[in-house]
Amino acid sequence: MPRLAYITEANKRVKVSSVLSSLFGIDTDDGVDGQRTSCPQGYDHSDGGVASSLRVYPTDNTAYCFSHAKKYDVVDLAVMYFDTPRRRAAQLLLEKFEIDITPPTVEERNAALDRLEAGEIPGRLDKTSLKTAVVTYARTLPGWTSNQYIDEVLDCTNKVLQGVEGLPENSTLESLEKYLEKSKSVFIRLWDTLELTDAP
Repeated sequence: MPRLAYITEANKRVKVSSVLSSLFGIDTDDGVDGQRTSCPQGYDHSDGGVASSLRVYPTDNTAYCFSHAKKYDVVDLAVMYFDTPRRRAAQLLLEKFEIDITPPTVEERNAALDRLEAGEIPGRLDKTSLKTAVVTYARTLPGWTSNQYIDEVLDCTNKVLQGVEGLPENSTLESLEKYLEKSKSVFIRLWDTLELTDAP
């Protein structure tokens, strides 16, 4: 995996509030920007860490210590805790939060789709698999082969697939499954509205 992938994924998929809480025992409100709290390195402050000099910004997933005059991303905090280089710290952080960033293999994606078609829940589902699952479902609709080129159907399909891209990178399996079910409902309503059938 490319050198920066671990760092990028850790900064993107692990919440700063979770890192502060899990690694340093510092609890913060995940929905409040600019909240003050203790700095993990308060012992290094001139006041010994008495003042709440750390500001936490969940919106951009960072923290800023006024005593150190330094901005920290998630991996910076992991480096502080694990005392190891950034790439290794990012790997350890991903492992701690059980985040697997290895892309599913073609075989895994095909197996997931087979289970979807059988009405089962796949073990792994990412955005690429979700797009494939949406199209796979659409192809089961009455008269898809001929109806797929109708303007309303094309527009609906594009919007559903674009919606997949708009999902957060750290989307849970549950949220991806919900989006798939929502997509199915959208197609069904469209088919009912347009009264589409197998007939060309």
